[in-house]
Amino acid sequence: MIINLKEIYISRKKIILFLLLVFALFGIILLAVKCCSLKARADALEFENSNQKINRDVVSFLKLFIEKILQGEEEVSFEDRLRLENSVRELKDNKILSLWESFTQAKSSEEAQVSLKNLLQALVNKIVY
Repeated sequence: MIINLKEIYISRKKIILFLLLVFALFGIILLAVKCCSLKARADALEFENSNQKINRDVVSFLKLFIEKILQGEEEVSFEDRLRLENSVRELKDNKILSLWESFTQAKSSEEAQVSLKNLLQALVNKIVY
């Protein structure tokens, strides 16, 4: 029985290449799994950040509204009305904007109270927790 050293050398080379290929594939699979989990985490953080921005904008408007409208002793200035209007528009919610417009265009105090209740309810519902 004659053993050819050249064949053994080629055979060893093939085994080493095969093992390297298996390790490379294993590494690629691990990286793909890690990439997917990081993407899911990034999406969750982006969603959470979006919710926090919505909450921050709503609370900012409510704070300004309470300060200038509900606790105000005198008539609301043009600058304050403009700030309130811009704050409402920053919410990017058509329903809240229309409720705001309904409140600002109320003809009587009863109509204003109903509009205010609806506006405040919509703002509370907009908060994400």
